[in-house]
Amino acid sequence: MKWVRLNPDGTTIDVLFMENPEQTDVIEVADEVNADWTLVDNVWTPPINIIEEIVPESISRRQLLIGLTMEGIITPEEAVAAASTGALPSIMQTIVNALPIEQQIIAKITWASMMVCELDNPLLNTALQYLQRSENDRDTFFKNYSKI
Repeated sequence: MKWVRLNPDGTTIDVLFMENPEQTDVIEVADEVNADWTLVDNVWTPPINIIEEIVPESISRRQLLIGLTMEGIITPEEAVAAASTGALPSIMQTIVNALPIEQQIIAKITWASMMVCELDNPLLNTALQYLQRSENDRDTFFKNYSKI
């Protein structure tokens, strides 16, 4: 069983794990309650993350290429070629080649002319599936590389 000892303001002093505590200044709590939770009006509340990091809606082409390079998805040489000429890195070429013929030209033009990469970019989301990455992975990528 999980028990806590509280400060007068409702913040937790300690979390205790025992069957039958001998202390009278502790109260039993649910397993999900942690030491950083607060008891307010008999309701346990988790800490509020004051600065919640928001996933950017887009990142620049430069940020995308640096991120793909840093993650080892494309080589530095492929990144420079993509930045200079719009060339498709080999992994992207493989992904584009797997598309239906009518979508391949759209994907190639999109890649070559893309100045920003939106979070909901169809080519990006096709690449995520191919690379077996989740939306959470994509969001983390956008958060991390939007800062460079």
